[in-house]
Amino acid sequence: MILTVLIGNTNTRLCWFENHRIYRRKVLPTARLTLARRPKAGLVSKVFGSFKNIQGAAVASVVPQLTYPIYLTLRRQVPTLLLTAKTPTPLRFRYDRRLVGADRVCVAVGGYFRFQDNLIIIDFGTAITLNIVQKEGIFLGGPILPGAEMIFSALAEKTARLPRVTFAFRANPLTLTTHTAIQAGVGNLIIGGLNRIVSEITRRRKRDYLIVATGGAAFQFKRHLKWIKTVDQDLANRGLAEIFYFTGSQRQSADSNPSARHAEPLGSVIARAPRLRHSDRANGEWRNPFARGRLRPEQAPLLMGLGQVSVRSGRD
Repeated sequence: MILTVLIGNTNTRLCWFENHRIYRRKVLPTARLTLARRPKAGLVSKVFGSFKNIQGAAVASVVPQLTYPIYLTLRRQVPTLLLTAKTPTPLRFRYDRRLVGADRVCVAVGGYFRFQDNLIIIDFGTAITLNIVQKEGIFLGGPILPGAEMIFSALAEKTARLPRVTFAFRANPLTLTTHTAIQAGVGNLIIGGLNRIVSEITRRRKRDYLIVATGGAAFQFKRHLKWIKTVDQDLANRGLAEIFYFTGSQRQSADSNPSARHAEPLGSVIARAPRLRHSDRANGEWRNPFARGRLRPEQAPLLMGLGQVSVRSGRD
């Protein structure tokens, strides 16, 4: 069994997989992961549960300040893969891989394995991303636009009198209160923008696409976007699991071919990265492990792109 951890801006999704199938799932606010950043007895199990039957883990994150601490926490328990821009995946990218968010990579891989079709995957997260995946296994990227909650927050913060409202889609633009006016305006703005974007993608690519939704607000928008065929809230975790299995198969291939061992994928190197000791901390921050000579040269790309991440030593 493996554990996949997808750290989002608002929520974090944990899924346990047994032979490519979801065995268990858990969703928690990302803010709770501050507990798991400290290796104190009991705190890790409260967030991640028991590691008794876990053979490995995979982490993907769009929150830089949590990425490295959570990776290290899991790495103390089981071999762990950290998804980076250099981690091999089954997809080819026509989008600058260095700039693609980890969540978009996971969603694209998950959709590719589950549907095997030309896809437009709409992820209704804090930001809304459209991810175009060709059935040949090519990721084309796609537009990004602000999510409803982000727009509501901006209206409240950047104006003196507009209130902070919660999302409720109102198709009728003729409203009688400020609350409903904001809800109608934001809802119709997003619906109209998505209709336009999807229409342009299909026109320019001259292909038919299966349109899939994921993310926290997916079901709310599906009721008003009839071309969304299905919703899969676990799509990103499915993709992260497939990347874990893919890097493992590449490592086995390299181990069986001595001439190819020098080309071992970074994902496998990450899974074998050494544990950092408490002696590697100074003034609440992780020291550079390269200075201590604890990482081999082929592991250097692992941390150079991440840098040092501050870890608070006081109570959260």
